[in-house]
Amino acid sequence: MNTKKIFCLFVILPLLLFSCGYKKINEKNEKYFHVQKIEILGDKKIGYLLKNEILLISSKLGKNKISIELNINKTKEIKTKDASGKVTKYKIILNTNMKIRHMNDSKIINKNFVKSINFDVAKNHSDTINKEKISTKNLGNQIAEDIINFLNIYYKA
Repeated sequence: MNTKKIFCLFVILPLLLFSCGYKKINEKNEKYFHVQKIEILGDKKIGYLLKNEILLISSKLGKNKISIELNINKTKEIKTKDASGKVTKYKIILNTNMKIRHMNDSKIINKNFVKSINFDVAKNHSDTINKEKISTKNLGNQIAEDIINFLNIYYKA
């Protein structure tokens, strides 16, 4: 009886655990594309954030040579006002249109990423501006993550 348990532990259990075929999408070691050029149109601050994040996952050894154009549009809208007409909440919408050009076969891919976030107006104007900057940076990070996931999934398939 004891040998059957040992057999299960050392033979069957590893077979079940290691042969599941699971592979991470965000694999750091594998590089499938090389970004040769990134052009930024629109909001430059967010553009540089996106550019740096994209270049981190690019590899010169990648077989797909691409050029990326990012058109970034940031809009700030009034979300709510109080009874006296004073603004209490703003909404920031970040719309990023990404155009990918393949250098090998001149294929073009368009993808649009849209994110929005609300933030409250603070008592001081400078605090409101700081909240807006933080919210904008958070939106930029979210869109960067979406772009990276899109590129990884598209070029690994």
